[in-house]
Amino acid sequence: MRTLETYFFSGDEETYTTIDLAAAVDASTPGVGLVTITASDHGFKAGASVSKPTCVYVSGTTNYDGLRRIHAVATNTITIYAKYVAETFAGTETVRTMFTDSKPFNIVGFVLHLDAASATSENLTVNVDADMGAAWDSNLYTKDMNTIKDIVQIYDTPIVCKMNDKVDFVWSNTNNKLWGISVIVEHRV
Repeated sequence: MRTLETYFFSGDEETYTTIDLAAAVDASTPGVGLVTITASDHGFKAGASVSKPTCVYVSGTTNYDGLRRIHAVATNTITIYAKYVAETFAGTETVRTMFTDSKPFNIVGFVLHLDAASATSENLTVNVDADMGAAWDSNLYTKDMNTIKDIVQIYDTPIVCKMNDKVDFVWSNTNNKLWGISVIVEHRV
């Protein structure tokens, strides 16, 4: 029997941003590890509730790399679920719309929705950053987003990914459309 899971990402600017040169802040509450990172004008959105979280992928840090659920956002900060460890970021780390898993997985497909059709000619690309190295990287999807409001991409044959492969959704979104991306994943044992 197939077990599918959906991971949600959302924002109203580009699908990636750089973390500011600043210290991580302990935002934990009793029993819940929370860390606030500063990323000026990031545009990422928090999910509607704890049971409907959105995610981001944090990269280049010492303590926070990986797929993280968003707890809350403000104009220049993102609070993620994580155990706090003191760290000052160099200003080169990133937050991305990227999926990965520490176990093998299949990408079954994805759904993208915008609040209104894009009016700028910019490509959305979906790429695999292979854990085995650049020789195994691949492009899964490329689409000029001009006039696009919805994309439903379900693969006839799921995309087989090894553990720690990263599937990266990249779009500049210079007209700042509100977007939601649902990534449909099948975990393998």
